[in-house]
Amino acid sequence: MEEGADVKSIGPSEFRRMLGELDPVTLGKLLEADLRYRTISGAERESILIRYIDTLLQPKTPSGKGYQTIWDRGWAENLQEFESSGSLKSLLPKFVRKGEYIRYEGGWIAPISDDFESTFVTVLRTHYFKKYFSSVDVLIEIGAGTGLNAVHFLELFPNKKAVGLDWSDSAVEILNKVRQRHNLPIAGIKFDMFEPIAFDEIITKSDVRVGLLSIGAFEQLGTNYQKMLDWCLTPRQVEVVCHIETNFELYDSSCLFDFLPIRYIEKRNWLRGYFRELSELSNFGSIKILERVKTFGSFFHDGYTVTIWSRNI
Repeated sequence: MEEGADVKSIGPSEFRRMLGELDPVTLGKLLEADLRYRTISGAERESILIRYIDTLLQPKTPSGKGYQTIWDRGWAENLQEFESSGSLKSLLPKFVRKGEYIRYEGGWIAPISDDFESTFVTVLRTHYFKKYFSSVDVLIEIGAGTGLNAVHFLELFPNKKAVGLDWSDSAVEILNKVRQRHNLPIAGIKFDMFEPIAFDEIITKSDVRVGLLSIGAFEQLGTNYQKMLDWCLTPRQVEVVCHIETNFELYDSSCLFDFLPIRYIEKRNWLRGYFRELSELSNFGSIKILERVKTFGSFFHDGYTVTIWSRNI
């Protein structure tokens, strides 16, 4: 840490300002968390901008159907580690970079703890699971990856069930091995967001209350999101949908800090138009947007913007 560095912390007052009132379980997670950070300015900020712009100038494989093999290779690393250790700690995705700069309140900050990002997400998940998912019987995570988020849901609600959907064979295998080795009520199912299987192939009972979750998964759809939007809208069992995703429509192109991720998202061919369509559906009265909150982001974008909605029945 630099001598004389301005160190701050994100604590209960900051989270209440961001999310509203916190339940005791979320507050407990937050009080255990090390969310200290160092502010950034001057030459350090200039070096960050240079790094970001240089990244924009480099070639990058855009997301889409052809990205499946890349994700499968990534989840295969977690699968190998889980098979070796059996530890749920091995479920943390490899793309979560420890000690990386973080986007927060209109600028970059430097975390003191290497686990800042994953710790922050744990507090977020706890809050939203407790607030919106306590009444559901089953959590379905779309693009579940290693099942880290679904496992956290089951830790909070051990009498409920979870289903992880993913297009990667390695991810599905991880989920099912987690069930076997830790005796958890979780199942992995092969699922392609570009060509989704029917909902009733996943949930066969009509009286089951379901919560849908996506964390950094819908971004892979680019502008090809209509089938997944229809898939989320159709089932009567779905009580609430929670997206923790970068929201292209919330960036301000007149601000450099936001202009950069706009260009990055376009370069990556990440989700664009989906949240605007949700707003239009809300205006028509087809759905109700319960929350839309910008929380924090990783280095390149605000990937942890929360959008919660439900159908108007």
